[in-house]
Amino acid sequence: MPDQLTPLDLYLHLQENIDLKWVAGKNNAERPIKRSLHLNQQSTLIGHLNLIHTNRIQVIGKKERQYLNRLTQQSSHSPEEIFSRRTAAIVFTHGQNIPEAIIKTANARQTPLFQTDLSSGDLIDAVRFYISDLLAEKITLHGVFMEVMGSGVLITGESSIGKSELALELITRGHRLVADDAPVFTRIGPNLLDGTCPEVLKNFMEVRGLGVLDIRAMYGENAIKPRKHL
Repeated sequence: MPDQLTPLDLYLHLQENIDLKWVAGKNNAERPIKRSLHLNQQSTLIGHLNLIHTNRIQVIGKKERQYLNRLTQQSSHSPEEIFSRRTAAIVFTHGQNIPEAIIKTANARQTPLFQTDLSSGDLIDAVRFYISDLLAEKITLHGVFMEVMGSGVLITGESSIGKSELALELITRGHRLVADDAPVFTRIGPNLLDGTCPEVLKNFMEVRGLGVLDIRAMYGENAIKPRKHL
């Protein structure tokens, strides 16, 4: 499990899925985004603009933009106040144009500034899903992970004991392969593990005496299950 997450990580993973545009503050792309043990419990990694309990990633939607406009009109406050020492990145949603003053401040303070056409809620959901998956506890186990009669089943045992032969027999009877040899399990809940296959091993199974078999090519699309809860 990585001990930190950076704006560059987020951008590279999400730019195509949510059409994320990097507007300013590109000189500090590896500024850590992570929760410190010393932070107030009300602080979060990402959330709507909060000037009191600052989020690491501040999301500015239409309502937050209106609030900033009123704040600057009614007092001596400046929009640049959204750049606190805790702010690791700022995202404008709904395709809003970003004021030039904020772009200049983002560059001056080296704070990554992004823009997306997504709504604030959809953006927050996408980022939270990515972060929770990335930072979740993961483990790789030796065995064959399958879906048998709708349930996730991990076939384990000593080397050469016949795990793959048993798995192949199950596949011929209509059950499905998730991963052979090295399934990866991610803790997605207190008592819930999600099993997947490493990219390099997808669709393949090594069977003693037969070699490496392409299960998808031999038995069709339905013989493969991309992921399954254990």
